[in-house]
Amino acid sequence: MDRLPRLHQKFDIPVIESPIAIMATTQNPEVAKLLYDYILSKEGQKTLVREYAMPISMNVEVDRGWLNPSDAHARMHTVYYQFLIEERTEIIIRFNKIFSN
Repeated sequence: MDRLPRLHQKFDIPVIESPIAIMATTQNPEVAKLLYDYILSKEGQKTLVREYAMPISMNVEVDRGWLNPSDAHARMHTVYYQFLIEERTEIIIRFNKIFSN
């Protein structure tokens, strides 16, 4: 686990991802595609903002004193996905040690 790079940059926004996907086993793929397209559309992105979610579209205005998406992205912590995949078991073991009785 010591392969994770030490960060010398200052980040102040944690990454909380909310991925969307269409499952291969879905019973209604056409409806799922419509929802997927809506969420990624400008209207869908506006709906997410109204519900306090950061849009991924750079063309959607945010209010409430939020950063625009590109500025927020620049300030987010880096996520090392390959490291997380490779070290998954060790991470879980260490997590359980820390948070167990």
